[in-house]
Amino acid sequence: MKVVNNSSYMPQRPLSNSEETSRISISLPDEVYNVIKQIAVDKKVSIAWVIRDALSEYLSKKEELNG
Repeated sequence: MKVVNNSSYMPQRPLSNSEETSRISISLPDEVYNVIKQIAVDKKVSIAWVIRDALSEYLSKKEELNG
């Protein structure tokens, strides 16, 4: 299994071997970053995982509305 490690302090959830990924860089307001960081700590996952999960959920809902 391939594991993407963008954060040295939190464990990563593996990505499937069949998934292709692209790396991006984003800037966030400190308030948003701190909320995401706390969610990651609470769930014991990486910040990247929280962002991927949130984007996936957002895109699923958007697709349902535009369906």
